Amino acid sequence: MTELDEILEKADYFDQLRHQKELLNVNFQDACILAYQGGIFQLSPEFISGINIIAQDCAELYVLDRNQNAILIKDPTKFVNAAVDTYRAAITEYGAALSDLKNKRSAKSIIGL
Repeated sequence: MTELDEILEKADYFDQLRHQKELLNVNFQDACILAYQGGIFQLSPEFISGINIIAQDCAELYVLDRNQNAILIKDPTKFVNAAVDTYRAAITEYGAALSDLKNKRSAKSIIGL
């Protein structure tokens, strides 16, 4: 293998790695969507923490979904629990997939050939 071949192989590896990380991120963002009581919520740690603080001692709560619709949450505790469970599952799957991707050492192994 010539030096040029090695450079091209390394460049292909980094290009495939970047592309696969982008796909993982898109999948992660999709997995962080929670449909709840007619609303669609994009979850993040900040969103969950904010709702958890606001929901303290509330029987009902209005929350803006990702389409800027005010959704009445009838049981804020269940909503926060659902959000945490959804986010935890998404980040666990993302972390495992990213760890697996980092262990691959060639462009062919990254794309599964």
